[in-house]
Amino acid sequence: MAVPRLPNGRRLFSVQLRNNYHSTRGYYDGRVASASVDTSRDVVYFGPIEESVHVSNPTQAPARHRVVRPGRPLDLEPVFTGFGLDGDDEPWQHHLFFRSLTGWEPRVVFNTDRVDDNRISTGVKDDVDHARFLKLADAAEQMGVETFIFDDGWQARSGDWCPDSPGCPEPRRGTSPKFEPRFLDADWVAVRERLRGDPEDPDDDIDLGLWFTPMEFHPSSTAYRTNPQWACAPVGHGTAGLSMVQPDSGSNEAGLGVWNPEAWGLHPDTNEPARLIDYIESRIRRAVTRWEVKQFKFDFLVWLDCAGVDSVDMYEYADSFRAMLDRLRGDFPDVGFGVDETNDYRAFPYSLSYGPSWFQNGNPATEQLLHNVWNLAPYVAGYALGQHALGNRTDRQAKGIDYLMAAALPSHMTFWLKIDTDLTTEERKQVKVWTDFYKRHRRELATMTYPLLDDPLTGGWTALQPWNRDAGRGFLLAYRQTGAGDTRAIALRGIDDGTYRLTRHDPANQEQPVSEFGSFDAQTLRDGLPVTISQPNGYAIIRLERI
Repeated sequence: MAVPRLPNGRRLFSVQLRNNYHSTRGYYDGRVASASVDTSRDVVYFGPIEESVHVSNPTQAPARHRVVRPGRPLDLEPVFTGFGLDGDDEPWQHHLFFRSLTGWEPRVVFNTDRVDDNRISTGVKDDVDHARFLKLADAAEQMGVETFIFDDGWQARSGDWCPDSPGCPEPRRGTSPKFEPRFLDADWVAVRERLRGDPEDPDDDIDLGLWFTPMEFHPSSTAYRTNPQWACAPVGHGTAGLSMVQPDSGSNEAGLGVWNPEAWGLHPDTNEPARLIDYIESRIRRAVTRWEVKQFKFDFLVWLDCAGVDSVDMYEYADSFRAMLDRLRGDFPDVGFGVDETNDYRAFPYSLSYGPSWFQNGNPATEQLLHNVWNLAPYVAGYALGQHALGNRTDRQAKGIDYLMAAALPSHMTFWLKIDTDLTTEERKQVKVWTDFYKRHRRELATMTYPLLDDPLTGGWTALQPWNRDAGRGFLLAYRQTGAGDTRAIALRGIDDGTYRLTRHDPANQEQPVSEFGSFDAQTLRDGLPVTISQPNGYAIIRLERI
């Protein structure tokens, strides 16, 4: 919530760390600013199909109440109040606050989502088994990938969350050759041995990541069969039934039953009484401590009202999940607990404080990928937006890998095409030139970003400025797209007084990857730095550092 400017251009702002409900409110009456919650404005928000079932209260009469239960903690969401010296300092102060919440660092990621021709699956599960994994791991290594994420095909049964293997078989095993075990063991031993790479070179290691549906289950899972009361009544039983009626169709194959996080049952491992959310947490902790998982892609999130003995409303549901994430983040600060934002934006953008997002499905064109970062900047961290680098085949052929990789620099660099077959060995080596550059300059690229020039969707010149205002260091990333003219003056933001040394970088230029651009005073940079890009769909990467 922004408040009118204070004297001398100074700013006051307030940020509420809360789900994006209609009950989230901000007020300013010309004298007093406040952030508050008015639950009477909410009706229902139904998870993965939020846009279809997203109903706010159109009347003045209250629709909901937040029930405070005896003996059950009520966590009030924090509100951050910040001050900025000016309009450019305000987002920088917000960024410093945001970074104080996070411990994870951005990584170069490959996800198996698109490796799917229904060869060994019928619904959303991908086609990656151990043999295909070995080929993909070789390709990922050639590209400089740092985290290998298995998407929805890895698990035998959502709710038990164990690798599809002889020790944890898929429920359809024996009904078709498609459903024979995918992996060699239930603890990822063989997979982790391959990801470790050269024992003499620890930098060659690739981290393990997993797609995970923490709040949903498959009805064949041991957890649900032994604790049916853990389901969110009545909706959770109904959605679980879809996986029985249409077991091979779409997301039903993974499992769409919905849990009640606060319901009590018996823990499958210990046979001791346990809340469902504590069981879920134990499974995530097992993945981190035993399997060495460094990044999760949480999917199918939904907050519901659950009836029964252990009833919860949607607020308590969300609180329970968020409290679990807070505990996990506190114990494992370097692990990314990311969210598939394509199903549910209600936790966005502060879901990014837990881990990088899976921001958009499909194969967006480059201008759309740039637009996503430009449009959300400077308040939402572009380096946390996981986007499909190299996914658009038309762009890849027309604009070239170098341009697409330059456009991927300000986001969370993620690949989910068939990297072992869609790219040649030479193309993978070409990609690695860019991932190596990203890793060398990660601290300067993975920071707050100012949007410059025009929205990329206009198709003309556009630019982004990853910038550390305190250090006086960062990058200007300019993209000509189909804009007219070879030269454009680009006014930079957040430039404090002083002299700045500029160097131009082009990882694709093997003979001259770095060249001097010159030294400029702060006012010249604020007024507009002339940047030349000699051809359409070209780029300029300029590093700035205050002397």
